[in-house]
Amino acid sequence: MNDAVLAGDDVRLLHEIGMLGAGAGASALSSTEQIFQALMLLRPQRDFGYIGMACAYINQQRPDEAAQVLEKGLRVMRSSAPATEPEDLAMVQVFLALALLMSRRTAEAVALLQQLIKTTEHPPALRMARGLLGLPADEPSTQESA
Repeated sequence: MNDAVLAGDDVRLLHEIGMLGAGAGASALSSTEQIFQALMLLRPQRDFGYIGMACAYINQQRPDEAAQVLEKGLRVMRSSAPATEPEDLAMVQVFLALALLMSRRTAEAVALLQQLIKTTEHPPALRMARGLLGLPADEPSTQESA
């Protein structure tokens, strides 16, 4: 199993290094891509590889590529169910919506965010989704008020 290849602490360290690279600019992009591709391969049911790679592309003003990575991540993660945590799916959806907004695919992003607000119970994803829609972060979701 992939868990035997890298311990959780090693995965966290790689993720942190990758995120530093994602913020370092074009000079670090190749190394950053390699790190996140490895994380996606080792932990395909987790969100951090997909989100990290997307952040690297977003920082390079390449939101279309970020959206492609996240869309692929959603497909892979959904096919890994039940191993995929709902929180991981929610976070990938929020970052996908951000990439879609940056790619001027506003209608898709808004529909995704509205659906996420109705279905997620993950507070960070809910706050981010509401924020991207310009809604107050502290209002209850539709699910809670039903």
